[in-house]
Amino acid sequence: MAMIKRNPQYLKEQKKKYIFYTFILLVLMLSNYVFGLWLTKTSKNIFTIVSVFFILGVAQMSARLVVYLPYKDPQKDWLDQFKDLPESYILWNSALITNGQKNAYFDSLLISNSKIYCLKQIMPSKSEQLETIIISIFEKRGLEDSLEFIYGNQKVSSLISQLKKKQCTNISQQKEFIRIIRMYSL
Repeated sequence: MAMIKRNPQYLKEQKKKYIFYTFILLVLMLSNYVFGLWLTKTSKNIFTIVSVFFILGVAQMSARLVVYLPYKDPQKDWLDQFKDLPESYILWNSALITNGQKNAYFDSLLISNSKIYCLKQIMPSKSEQLETIIISIFEKRGLEDSLEFIYGNQKVSSLISQLKKKQCTNISQQKEFIRIIRMYSL
């Protein structure tokens, strides 16, 4: 099995985490504000000021939640395809990559010693836009030729059957790829 660098349920966990944090901060903000109103009988008090700071936390957590909402983790049968790959390959699941302006989502990134295979189960309607986002990130490091985009289960299956016969030898290049992906991953 290829080495898995990110939990297959990553997006689901992130959504739960940010829903929880947003809810907790919202409850703290409202309870703090209501307590201040009850205690002083006016909204002009220190509790109102503290509540305003909680609003900033609520806004930050809910903004992060909004980023994750449109995306779904890959299905279990998708991940089962990769079990026969040698351990020298690295599988990065639920890859949500940002260039600072736009996000690109791929079901998985399969990292070999010379290539990053950007994999998606279904052909996206705006595939050129997704590709442009991730290419712009790797272009900055002169690695744009190391990207390969593969859409559709059949094409992914044929890629996996080709890669089963190969081993990754240059682990330092893989580490560089992972460092870049971590830097731009959400």
